Amino acid sequence: MYQDGVDVDVTLGPDGTPWFATSHTILHFLDGTWETLAPPAEWEPGAEVHGLAITADGTVWTGEGDTMLWSYDGARWTPHPGVVPEGMAGLVAAAPDGSLWAGMEQQLVRSDGEAWTTVPGPEGRDLGPAAPSFSPDGALWLVDVEAGGLLTFGDGSWTHHLEGVSIEDVAFAADGTVWAASSEEGAFRFDGATWTRYTTADGLDSDFLMSVAVTPDGAVWFGTLDSGVTRFDPES
Repeated sequence: MYQDGVDVDVTLGPDGTPWFATSHTILHFLDGTWETLAPPAEWEPGAEVHGLAITADGTVWTGEGDTMLWSYDGARWTPHPGVVPEGMAGLVAAAPDGSLWAGMEQQLVRSDGEAWTTVPGPEGRDLGPAAPSFSPDGALWLVDVEAGGLLTFGDGSWTHHLEGVSIEDVAFAADGTVWAASSEEGAFRFDGATWTRYTTADGLDSDFLMSVAVTPDGAVWFGTLDSGVTRFDPES
């Protein structure tokens, strides 16, 4: 476990290794060791790391707070002023096709690497500040900040899961299994038919989960509100 007592975002790189963002740094867990990627020196004093996405080419994307989107290509940081709507800089997610997405209020925005376009969200829903997630088959999933639970888009329509549950993040195993992190109720697993809940009684270090990622070997990583980063194996 990595623990520094702060809220943690977690995502996977294209090689399946986990990356983590705390309020002040970015971490990469590679070959059993922790590597640190410091934010750009050009950031405004007091600005915090906000969000984390890794595209298929290995580029790291994060927000300087929610005002400026930055990318890291393995050698240097590059700012991208004005490429996302105000307030969305830390809400990006990488799709399987390499595009970047962000969500806020009643819209989604998508970048193909050259321009951002607006994509309609579910009618009548206030998406709030929400980073989209994508399952292995390319289906789009969103945290429903208005009614709780998750929204997923497929076959031209939206479906609601876990309505009323305070979900913060969602991730997917290679076989399509869905994992959701709740800030109050632990973890939830969906096998395509049934949702199963896991709590500290099942081996989690915390029930206050803020982010989740699943590595190719099936290990589930959670960023917690009070216990740093934890690795969970539901079979052990």
